[in-house]
Amino acid sequence: MAGNLKMHKTHRHYQEENQWSCGSWIEYTLVVVLASILLLGALALTLFWILQYHGGFAWRENPDKQFNLHPVLMVAGFITFSGFSVLLYRICRCCRRIYVKLLHTVFHALAIPCVAVGFLAVLDSHNLKQPSPIPNFYSLHSWIGLVCMGLFAIQV
Repeated sequence: MAGNLKMHKTHRHYQEENQWSCGSWIEYTLVVVLASILLLGALALTLFWILQYHGGFAWRENPDKQFNLHPVLMVAGFITFSGFSVLLYRICRCCRRIYVKLLHTVFHALAIPCVAVGFLAVLDSHNLKQPSPIPNFYSLHSWIGLVCMGLFAIQV
């Protein structure tokens, strides 16, 4: 009985700490909106850069344009979808926890194919490069990217 009473007091204390004033909600909303703009802005600027200055996308028929998929899909997966996954998990306190977890999982699930296809696109474009293929995993960027993908896979 005493344990239940203590848990009830602790829970009530927790609820009182989480009550926010009007000013706090305004600041919180501003941060969420700014984060959303930055997440979408990173993807939009990457798309603009590739479409405007590098000629768009292709698959195997043009390895240079196939490589263009790499930055766009990595930004979409690692930054945009993963960022929204974290952001939604934090801001959706009014919804049932199971729905928040489901939405969080959906955004992570969208990030996984983006990262995988971006990785395959860069490997394929290196291997198809003419007159001779470009070696894979020769730079620090390649190894850091591989470690990031491994860590991302472990956390999912």
